[in-house]
Amino acid sequence: MPSIHLSGVTVERGGTQLLREVSLALPADFVGSLIGPSGAGKTTALRLMNRLIEPTAGEVRVDGRPISEHPIGALRRRVAMVFNETHLLGLTVEENIRLLDPHANGGRVEEVLRQAGLDESFLPRREQGLSAGEKHRVALARALMGEPEMLLLDEVTSSLDRGTALEIIRTLQALRRERGLAIVLASHALEHVRTLGGECVVMVNGEIVERGESEIVLIAPREEATRAFLAGERMEGRRG
Repeated sequence: MPSIHLSGVTVERGGTQLLREVSLALPADFVGSLIGPSGAGKTTALRLMNRLIEPTAGEVRVDGRPISEHPIGALRRRVAMVFNETHLLGLTVEENIRLLDPHANGGRVEEVLRQAGLDESFLPRREQGLSAGEKHRVALARALMGEPEMLLLDEVTSSLDRGTALEIIRTLQALRRERGLAIVLASHALEHVRTLGGECVVMVNGEIVERGESEIVLIAPREEATRAFLAGERMEGRRG
């Protein structure tokens, strides 16, 4: 299983610093969340881990080696990313799942679909007939076809209703139990972070301001920046 280490990483785009000298070590068995307000740098950090972007300064290492030394196709199979916006490319569910392994047998396709929380009746369906939650599950099944060791999930519950979002989190927990996957969830939804459990890394303005066990960070944060973020999220939740 891969370990990932960001060391003094800065990312600049269009004159804006998205990350500022971030150092973050994720062990091979990591389970937990990156939390923080919109624009905090959560997505940028995930994209670095999947080598979708390159740092402006600093270094990203996987298993102790620079990320650039890992063949990119193999890296993205091992460290798979599931995005907030799910695109099924106009293909059927089965065709989407087979993108990473066109020659997989039907049993393998059905297995990953089951692990993602759907059954074989979905295989011939297309995007227009799927709910938002079902699309996310198809994207998850597609990622599982690559036999990943770590899943990076970018705000995958943000567009879902509460019940569907919690079902997705429970699916991730089941994948952890069944397959031993490392899981990194970027989210600002405190209930989902709490349900997933594990560790919590708090990001604000492109920096890491706090890290610890989720239950401790969410209940008794040490840092003022964390307290301000949590207070704002709770207030937003009460308005909703």
